[in-house]
Amino acid sequence: MNEELVQQMAASAARLAQAAEALEGAVTRLDAQQETMQNSWENVLQNKVAHILAAVDEKFDARVEAEADARAGEGTSAAASAAGGADELSQLRQQVEELSRANVELRAQSGHATRKTLTPAVSALLTKSGVTVDDHFDREVLDKALAPLSIEQRIAVKAEMARAGLIS
Repeated sequence: MNEELVQQMAASAARLAQAAEALEGAVTRLDAQQETMQNSWENVLQNKVAHILAAVDEKFDARVEAEADARAGEGTSAAASAAGGADELSQLRQQVEELSRANVELRAQSGHATRKTLTPAVSALLTKSGVTVDDHFDREVLDKALAPLSIEQRIAVKAEMARAGLIS
């Protein structure tokens, strides 16, 4: 009977190790997916800014050509046309600067969009161990709650909690 119990415990330990590996694989896939989504978000932002800049350039070119044609027809002085073009050029440069600032702000915001919660499996494990999930964890309580787990599982749980920003 003792051998049978040992075999059952070994089988249970093997299943737990497989479950920990599967959990680690899922976390890795989620991290890769999040990174891919963040990279695609940055590409979308870059494309939008490039599109806006192209539209501004086209609009500026069209205005300059229209004003040049109008001035040529009206016979205005070259000095007046140069002053009008300089004003528009300064306005467009100001718009480009504003768009560049907005782009920098959006990139900074997208960089802060990281996961701030635990996975359901880790939350359930901590809840079963009697640990409340809040902003700060007492190291001793956390270590006692994770004591029944294998070293690999403890490392995986603590890594997940570190990613969520709950421990340092």
